[in-house]
Amino acid sequence: MSPASAMVPHTCDINRQIGSTDGQRRMRFPIPTLTALVILALAFADITGASGQQTVALEMGSGWLRRDWDECEDPSRLIQTDRSITIQTEKSASLYWQVPTRHGPMPIDTDEDWIQECDRPPRDFASEVQEMDQESGVLLDIQDHRYLSWKWRVSNTVDDSETVDRKGKVQLRGDDFAAKFGISMLRKGSTDLREIAYVWTRSLPKESVLVQEKRILFWKFKYHRIVAESGEENAGSWVNEVRDLYADYKRIYPDEEPGRIVRVYVMTDSDNTQGAVTGSFSDLAFHKSPP
Repeated sequence: MSPASAMVPHTCDINRQIGSTDGQRRMRFPIPTLTALVILALAFADITGASGQQTVALEMGSGWLRRDWDECEDPSRLIQTDRSITIQTEKSASLYWQVPTRHGPMPIDTDEDWIQECDRPPRDFASEVQEMDQESGVLLDIQDHRYLSWKWRVSNTVDDSETVDRKGKVQLRGDDFAAKFGISMLRKGSTDLREIAYVWTRSLPKESVLVQEKRILFWKFKYHRIVAESGEENAGSWVNEVRDLYADYKRIYPDEEPGRIVRVYVMTDSDNTQGAVTGSFSDLAFHKSPP
């Protein structure tokens, strides 16, 4: 393992709890009417300015929670700085996620059992996030911030000879990617969850859409992966990516409209192919117009 500026093997620290609105509370004082009107006008300008942000950069140094498949005992390691996240895996897999808002990661209650066990979010998680946002209205909406940019770097690529079958469906024995950046969002006007992830592969053609189907208890889920980078030639170097998330969504779901974003994650995995890879991510941001 390389020297780490910050080693975080389990969940990241989050000091605030679900539903905390301390950052939005305003104390009331008896003040002259004219002054009150001025302050009200400034507050309104601040709110409209926030909703009209051209670029929303994701917090990289905090607010990320771990997900692995071994109750937080997976040997994958996180190296975290204020600017980047690096995940080291060796025959292992882990991802780190947050709920992005215009003002930083949404506070999540880390005492929840599923978070303590590094498990997947519960089925109603997206609905809960949406309910929490009804008052504050700080979730990002793809209709407003349709463009996505980031940097990523991999130490090497992962064997993808068995990643997909002839129909383009992801196979379990080859379900590994040197780097993956995923976005979970709601279908506009509903609580139906959709997910698109961008992946770095060894030989699969760029812009390929890979379909992954999973059954959890009685429910069947379908996830889509878009090959944003392919090949070894850029391994070891930072690569800039810009995507039109709205266009990618319409490419996969032509009869739907995307809504609010309820989760993003970064991931590196090598467990199924029994390999080793290190993936790094930096400068994740959503934009109103092409960056």
